Amino acid sequence: MRKQTIHGIFAVMLVILALMATGCVDDGTPNVTPSPKSTPKQTSTFTPTPVITYQDSEYAGWIIDTAERIISDQNQMASAAESAERFDCEGVEVYSRMLYDDAKKALNEIDQFFISPRLKPSKDEFKLALQNYKQAGYYGEKGARNHDANDLKTSIDYLVTADIHFREVIMLPYASP
Repeated sequence: MRKQTIHGIFAVMLVILALMATGCVDDGTPNVTPSPKSTPKQTSTFTPTPVITYQDSEYAGWIIDTAERIISDQNQMASAAESAERFDCEGVEVYSRMLYDDAKKALNEIDQFFISPRLKPSKDEFKLALQNYKQAGYYGEKGARNHDANDLKTSIDYLVTADIHFREVIMLPYASP
């Protein structure tokens, strides 16, 4: 009987060892999960390529809208100045103020566009045109309000310079890289 008992105990021990090897039975050692500090962090060798997105089409649409407002202000200002009956000081003053406000607003907005390098010369020229339109509006409003021919002449000079810059914007290439 003693042999059977030893064989039985030996068989149970084999079963327990087999179960321990497969992880079904606790072997009595504390189950310690390695801390994050002790495990080496895997670093990815993949570096994503940054995608550069330009706002060229948005910028082109903005230029068209802005140019339409500026040209409208300029035409209304000229129409008030060329009135058949008399020089319309109030009209020149109002439309000069509109020109000033629209140019100032555009100058505040122009740098919000992230454009491709091929449009940078156009943007620079348009910025110069807007600065001159703003000054033309300022002197036009001031000259009409104060009936000052020198300020009105200065306004016209700024309009001429602004138009030169604006023509450059139109002549610069948009589609060719």
